[in-house]
Amino acid sequence: MLFRKTQNTLQEIKNVDFKLEKDIQRLLENNLETVFGLQFLETEFPIKDMRFDTVAYDVENAAFVIIEYKKVRNTSLVDQGYAYLHTVLDRKAELVLLYNRVKDDKKQISDFSWDMTRIFFVSPTFSKFQLEATGFANMPFKLFEIQQYDGGLIEIIEVDNKTEAELEVPEQDKVIKTVNKEVKVWTFDDYCKQTKPSDDVLEFYYKLVDNVSDIASFSVDYKKVYIAFKAKHTNIFDCAFTKKKLKVWLNLRWNELGDIPSELSVIDVSNIGHHGNGDYQFDISSEAEIEMLVPLIRKTYEKKTGQD
Repeated sequence: MLFRKTQNTLQEIKNVDFKLEKDIQRLLENNLETVFGLQFLETEFPIKDMRFDTVAYDVENAAFVIIEYKKVRNTSLVDQGYAYLHTVLDRKAELVLLYNRVKDDKKQISDFSWDMTRIFFVSPTFSKFQLEATGFANMPFKLFEIQQYDGGLIEIIEVDNKTEAELEVPEQDKVIKTVNKEVKVWTFDDYCKQTKPSDDVLEFYYKLVDNVSDIASFSVDYKKVYIAFKAKHTNIFDCAFTKKKLKVWLNLRWNELGDIPSELSVIDVSNIGHHGNGDYQFDISSEAEIEMLVPLIRKTYEKKTGQD
């Protein structure tokens, strides 16, 4: 429930139903950057024998995102989601042509990260069956609940329904098997298996994660080559492991951060190729450096979220 405070009295703010799925669609398509950090490409995009509600582009991952809007609770999100992904992977050229037309660009199929293709489902509510069916760790779906209230208030919450279990695909299900060969949902274990960090580096990482929890409730997005910590769909800082060091990037332009403790090793990577976002790279090899880094992460968070 939401309430409006007047002096010392709370007045409940009434929920207002969306009349149509189209109302949700128009609202979000006009605000994709604000809500999801995505770029709008097309609405009602026909491809093969399907029609995607919204096609968006994820700049950070160089990947397409298909957004579907739901007002009913009895449809199978799993069947629809995998059918859409299978179509995207089967018709890559059509998505690339769409991107190039909208962006006036000349990208090739190889310029996109097809393994990071995602399906977003948006609905005022999801059924228990829908939540359970889409809750497997290796499913490339995200669910968002949207509510409308008196006074023009809109609430959008990402549904945290993921478990540690992975979907076991029946041998005869060719669609899901084909999609899972190409689309990858990265986990912390996947990243560790790939980078093989030492116990010390993992300890530094856990210490950093624990310390920044006082700054904000960051969402964590595991990538193939780094781990992103986000607030309001904006990267605040990113981490990467080597065998002996924890690398941390702060997502600010060089000179935006101000004074940095002389004991901290910092590199200006504004003109150097690197995995994370931002111009500040810190190579962390001690707990003392983590304690000095945390205030800088707080400052970055405040700048990126407009609180400074």
